[in-house]
Amino acid sequence: MTFEIRIGLIARLCRAITVCTFFLGFAVFAQALPLSEKRLAQGKWNAEPNHPGYEYKLSFKKGVAKYIQAIAELDVQAEGRYTIDTGAVVITGFKRTSAGIDGEVPGDLRCTLLRTEESLQYTELLSCQPVVGGNKIDFYDTGAHVKTGAERMVDGVAVIYSPAFKKPTTTLIVRKAPSKSSEALSWNSQKKDGTVEERKNLRKGEKVTVLARTREKLQVDKWNNYWYYVEIDAVDAMGNVPLSERGWVFGEFLK
Repeated sequence: MTFEIRIGLIARLCRAITVCTFFLGFAVFAQALPLSEKRLAQGKWNAEPNHPGYEYKLSFKKGVAKYIQAIAELDVQAEGRYTIDTGAVVITGFKRTSAGIDGEVPGDLRCTLLRTEESLQYTELLSCQPVVGGNKIDFYDTGAHVKTGAERMVDGVAVIYSPAFKKPTTTLIVRKAPSKSSEALSWNSQKKDGTVEERKNLRKGEKVTVLARTREKLQVDKWNNYWYYVEIDAVDAMGNVPLSERGWVFGEFLK
């Protein structure tokens, strides 16, 4: 199949969906899905699902939309009214319901339900665009999980979603990309006495959360193995906010 024919076929597909972008020669789709009162109420909508110390959530029930933001010192809770209009949910009139004064109450939003191929862990999201100015916010449904064994993309790398717990068999550097030449990742970790230390490697026998592995095995020195994409528990510099960091470790030293 020629390049021109392939692009023509993709273009015809793109006309039938909401979003179609190109990345490294592949089409990445986000398909619009039907919205209903029941679907909105069932969703666990979170814009920061991978940051355990943050809350950035929407919930829906009987015409009332609740918004919660708890990110560092920027705390706010607000409520607005919503209606479903031509395949989108429109949220208007947010008013503060919490005593905090640091966070900003959002303006009116128009949100579309999408099936996404771009998230490693979740398959559906509400893509919310401010009605007047501002940046788009994606609220992932953390109840709509990617199935184990599914192929996804992480920063342009094809991976197989394969959640598991593993342990390093030696001190192991975490890389920012699946390559020995990639820059090492560093993170803050809280010690048992409450103090914070900067970490640059995983310790032997330390339990680590694996999220995915590369689709193919790769050669590193004399070994041929997968690179694993892992999630590491971390904290902010003061040790007050739990966070998570993600990076790559070579599978030869992970069991």
